[in-house]
Amino acid sequence: MQKYKFNCPVLKSKLKDYQSINHKLLKFFESCEGETVDIGQGYRINDLEFRDSFSKLDWRQCNNYERDWVKYFLPILESELTHMMYSLSYQGIKFRGIWFQQYKKYNTHGWHTHAENFTGVYYVQLDKKSPNTEIVDPFNNRKIHRMNVEEGDLIVFPSFFIHRAPPLLNDTQKTIIACNFNITKPIESSYMNFYHANYFTRIKAKLGWS
Repeated sequence: MQKYKFNCPVLKSKLKDYQSINHKLLKFFESCEGETVDIGQGYRINDLEFRDSFSKLDWRQCNNYERDWVKYFLPILESELTHMMYSLSYQGIKFRGIWFQQYKKYNTHGWHTHAENFTGVYYVQLDKKSPNTEIVDPFNNRKIHRMNVEEGDLIVFPSFFIHRAPPLLNDTQKTIIACNFNITKPIESSYMNFYHANYFTRIKAKLGWS
């Protein structure tokens, strides 16, 4: 088997007025119903012997776009993602799930992947002492990239990337919003330069077609 290495960027952007946005989001999360996954009820044990656990999340409602916080935040998120994906020559965002997760001391989310084309993570609460998202290099799985992120940052990466939220070992609270989405098509200008006037004429001549 051979591996061919292509550039596969991870994008990062800072939301404008993120402090006000985050304040409103935390108010929503405080008042809304959510699930709790305690340490004793974790889905599995990861490599550091910490069970996957969260203080609060609403993952089971990830496809419910009528939640109050989603109706508030989704237009903001879609606008920023549209700009980010345009830089990669993609357009047309189709969301396939959005949810929040909160972590307190000893909470963690072990190595995992997502579905769809891309995954986005927005940092609502992230103390400087909190561990940042880690991503496994898809070309060398012995290499781990720890993302340089802070509150108000939005990162986007291919959903097949293996990643995790390392255990939170202090008394702070961490809050993120995660989403999965597909892109529907490339931007026409990114490939139209291949279709200049004589392109098909020269191809047909090379193949001996009349």
